[in-house]
Amino acid sequence: MPPLFAFAAGAENKLVHSMKAKASERDHSKAMAAWSQQTELAKHREQLQRMSTQKILSQPGMEGSAVVKDDAHEKKIAEKFRESVVDSGVRVVSGESLGVHHQAANFFQENPFKLLAAIGGKFSLH
Repeated sequence: MPPLFAFAAGAENKLVHSMKAKASERDHSKAMAAWSQQTELAKHREQLQRMSTQKILSQPGMEGSAVVKDDAHEKKIAEKFRESVVDSGVRVVSGESLGVHHQAANFFQENPFKLLAAIGGKFSLH
């Protein structure tokens, strides 16, 4: 009975930990969504709502400047998101710089049944 209790206690602790991690990730996503819709975006939307379609089309060069503003705004949002991920304590490593052992670990993490089948096939032949 003690091994059964140890298994149940360990499984419960792991479940609680993973649920807290998911809740933290969800809160982080909500905070990023709230940030992305803050002042600049709200002001820009208000300005576009006040302007009629005819005024937008009648202004010379408006399309080009809107694209530049959108690109700058997207870059600013991407940079702020990157800062928030870095500040959250998550270690981010780009895919090109992963070592062979990390790539193998990722493969095994993504394909556990293939690994089990390969090991089972290897040992069943002997």
